[in-house]
Amino acid sequence: MKLLRTTLALAALLIGVPLIVATCMDSTWEVEARRTLDAPPASVHPWLDAVGRWRSWAVADAALLEVGTGPVRGPGARLHWGPSRLGPGRLELTASDPARGVWFDVHLGDDRHPIRGVILLAPAAAGTEVTLICRGDVGPDPLAKLALPWAKGELERGLASVLERLGRRVEAAD
Repeated sequence: MKLLRTTLALAALLIGVPLIVATCMDSTWEVEARRTLDAPPASVHPWLDAVGRWRSWAVADAALLEVGTGPVRGPGARLHWGPSRLGPGRLELTASDPARGVWFDVHLGDDRHPIRGVILLAPAAAGTEVTLICRGDVGPDPLAKLALPWAKGELERGLASVLERLGRRVEAAD
């Protein structure tokens, strides 16, 4: 009987403590990636403003993305994707400024936790510094909060790959 009580107490600690800690963790997150491209901002912005061009650099497999109905560039332009590793979703441009960059929202699956993103352009000595920032909130789910450090690392690597592909496209075209 003592062994059973000890085992149950240990199990409660191993499960309970991380869940209690997770309830106190922040649910918001932000990831960022930067890359300097060998092209002026005026050459980079058209790759960001026209969602059809995102298919060639935003994902490794362009067949995953479909251009939505509505405008093909600027605010309101949309990309859609079907079931994938992240589930179905859509990206919509919310603002665009040739000198500063583009802003967008990403809606995944059930759309409970939208992601806000921006791709900022800044002139640099060697061309254009491109900064890709995504922000979100996982909500109150303690397991999602516990997974945040891992998920942020994966997202940072993913954003770096996105900027790498964008750089190859822009620099090849310039």
